[in-house]
Amino acid sequence: MKRKLRKFGLDDKEVALYLACLNEGLTTTDISKQTGINRATVYHYLEKLKKRGLITTQVRGKRKLIVSIAPETALTILIEKDKEALAYKESFFADLVQDLQAFSRQKGNETNVNTYTGKEGIQAIIDKIINEKKDIFWIGSLEIVLDTLGEDQFFRKMTLRRLEQANTSYAITHRSFLQKKRFTDLIGKFRQIKTLDEVEQVPALLVAFDTTVVLASQEGNDLTIVEIQNSFMTTMFVTLFRALWNRLAD
Repeated sequence: MKRKLRKFGLDDKEVALYLACLNEGLTTTDISKQTGINRATVYHYLEKLKKRGLITTQVRGKRKLIVSIAPETALTILIEKDKEALAYKESFFADLVQDLQAFSRQKGNETNVNTYTGKEGIQAIIDKIINEKKDIFWIGSLEIVLDTLGEDQFFRKMTLRRLEQANTSYAITHRSFLQKKRFTDLIGKFRQIKTLDEVEQVPALLVAFDTTVVLASQEGNDLTIVEIQNSFMTTMFVTLFRALWNRLAD
């Protein structure tokens, strides 16, 4: 019986108090003694039972008694209240779903743009790549990064740190890059490279990871980096990257 009452949404104390009031009227003091629940707690839970429509109060002489409402009536009222609550929720269900979906799309496609220059900019992007621990997609001249930061620095700050991670770097760059044995020796799951000689003609690089796209360009000795955080842009870039990747020879 207690288990069935719990299925109607009553907790253990509500069940104990309701059963105590079931057969005859009792004072709050009597209920407290019978259930072992202190009076302050009894008052609190009796109010909850009244709101549920399971009990009421009667005055007999000078005594104020707590009495139960007939079980069939009380449980019928409880079911009807549950139906009303469910109907209320259903009334705005569709609108709430649309609102949440719109909010999710808006939140997921927030756009932040940051601009960096030189070595400090490269370091900032490298740190973000390392922290995200996701696959990386590069296309363009990797030389502009190596020229600015230096091969040794790039190897220590990027390559060695990524060796401890399980992600993969996919790069589409020019053929001459394959002459850099320090980097090509690591080709495999950790790094995949395909060549497109046309990219050597443009001193620029596009990189994507997680929900970020980075554009880097070199003019003379100056390196400018633009970071765009936008999930849709990143998804589109990676989609186009994969399409080109699949067309290039291994």
